[in-house]
Amino acid sequence: MKKVEDSIAQGVLDICVHSVTERQRERLLQSLRFPAMNERRNHILESYEETRGFETLWDDFGDWLKSDSDIYWISGKPGSGKSTLVKFLIGNPETMARLRIWKPKPVILSHFFWKPGTNMQKNIKGLLSSVLHQALLKEKPAVDSILTRYRDLTDKESHTDWSVRELKSLCLVVLRNYPSAVCLFIDGLDEICEEDGVPDLIGIVNDMKALEGVKVCVASRPEPRLQTRLGNYQNLRLQDFTRDDMRLYASEKLQPSWTPNCGSLEMREHILEELVRRAEGVFLWLHLAVRSIIEGLENGDDGDELEQPLPHLLNGSG
Repeated sequence: MKKVEDSIAQGVLDICVHSVTERQRERLLQSLRFPAMNERRNHILESYEETRGFETLWDDFGDWLKSDSDIYWISGKPGSGKSTLVKFLIGNPETMARLRIWKPKPVILSHFFWKPGTNMQKNIKGLLSSVLHQALLKEKPAVDSILTRYRDLTDKESHTDWSVRELKSLCLVVLRNYPSAVCLFIDGLDEICEEDGVPDLIGIVNDMKALEGVKVCVASRPEPRLQTRLGNYQNLRLQDFTRDDMRLYASEKLQPSWTPNCGSLEMREHILEELVRRAEGVFLWLHLAVRSIIEGLENGDDGDELEQPLPHLLNGSG
């Protein structure tokens, strides 16, 4: 085992000289898979098609995709739609079009941490296994080169046969020598298990982004431990991106119930602004607050009375 780890750490991929069988390729790829590897991504709703803030998004994030800048941080409160946005960006043709301006023939890899999931869905080992599996699955020559150089890897049968050290070393070797540029999306940094921790995770992200032809987009809650490490990089606060959408949603919901008896248009505009400001990008909170306002309108409350439930809702949102 030590011999394999040391040879991987050298970071050199030789051209294949020995023949590699299809069974050996499949066995290596299978050893990197783990149960429910794609579960989190597959369960994320796709609901950004109707988002009206695309110009703001592509002005900033799109510029990052085209540039040599190596890291981008998407932050947002719980329930603000970070994972939904990341999934949308991964599958959107515009993302690939911008990346092609950065480098020719780029490849997109991704991983979604999930705290309620299995250990592999929320630890560093799962991240490395997932990234390696995707990278090697897309490039058969890379698999052959790995198996030719590191013959002991043919003994791997399951994700339980790998150590984190082995996976990290091999992942960096593969990315360093990958035939295409790589844009890696990692969602849910704050959902990493306590055993691994944010510092170790950020360390791996930094190792990856330091490689030539690799850039990383990460997404998380704006926790202090992540703000300290990511705050100086190019970033998008989701509450800023969704502000116009949220205001339009609230306006459309309130419009049918708002009558002259409810108050002036100035009062209505004030309530709309307060709703969006206090929601801070969380659509669930906005939905509950708007529903409370509508109930008040139906009960004949005036503008001053309508604002009373807002502090209570905000305090109850956690």
